[in-house]
Amino acid sequence: MNEKIEERNEELHKLRKKITDTVVKLSHTREKYQYIKKQNETKYQDLIKLQEELTQIKTTLSKQKRLRESFAKQFQKLKQQTGIVSQHSLKEDFQSRAADCERLKKECKELDRRHQHILRKIEQARPYQTRGY
Repeated sequence: MNEKIEERNEELHKLRKKITDTVVKLSHTREKYQYIKKQNETKYQDLIKLQEELTQIKTTLSKQKRLRESFAKQFQKLKQQTGIVSQHSLKEDFQSRAADCERLKKECKELDRRHQHILRKIEQARPYQTRGY
């Protein structure tokens, strides 16, 4: 009977030790869980800050791109304007063509005026033509 009591005591001791080990593991797991939870919260806050920063950078980038496109358009206009001015032969040709164009417009107006004058003379002469002179 003593042996049975001793065996039960040993079993009880083993079970208590197992329970103690389990409690220690559980408390360690809880502590680790709390630590990881705090780390996650910190990292989540960092993530939110980084996302806000990224949004600001994207906004700035899009503004910079629009500004660059605007400058590119201005540069293209200026390049087109200075294309003729920077090359002397093109400038002279442009000026001579503009002068020719103006001269031809005046000549066209003069020819139109003469044409109208001739038509009026023809209309004035028609009554005489029917009389048989």
